[in-house]
Order: sequence, then C-alpha cells, then structure tokens
Amino acid sequence: MRKIFAFLMVTMDGYGLERTSLLGSSALTASLVRLRLLDGLRIMVNPVALGNGRPVLRGGDLTRYRLLRTRAFDSGNVLLCYQPQSVQA
Repeated sequence: MRKIFAFLMVTMDGYGLERTSLLGSSALTASLVRLRLLDGLRIMVNPVALGNGRPVLRGGDLTRYRLLRTRAFDSGNVLLCYQPQSVQA
C-alpha cells in the first residue's frame, strides 16, 4: 500500500496536480481516509442479496466525515457523498 500511495503522490506532484479522483480501490481509499487526505468521498452502494458482503472501507474511520447528500437510482444503487467535518459546504 505504501508503494501505491508514494507512486500516487509522486505522479500528482510531477504533473502539478493538487486534486485527483480514485475509482475502485477500497483498500487505498481506507488508507487515505486514515491519513485524512481526502477532501471528499463518494461511495456507490450496490444492493446485493448474496451473503454478507465485505466492508466498504475496512479500517477507514468515517466518523470524521459528514454525509452531505444521497442520491437513489432506479437500479437500486445509492450514491453517498461525504465531506470531512472541518470543510464547509
């Protein structure tokens, strides 16, 4: 995980980027949540009727984030949009 994070930071710095988007890696996202490096978080919840599933952000603590809005889709999916507590909408 450290190598991925280091690569991401070096790549962003090399391109002069201050913001980026990350799609699909719950482990990397959980690490960024723990380090308080995210200024926003969007989680798409896909309802599944098979077993228990797995935690969205294992080890990532969302208590420092507040839910800004939700959006329900006809498919049954729900988009959850979070922001750190210290950031004003």
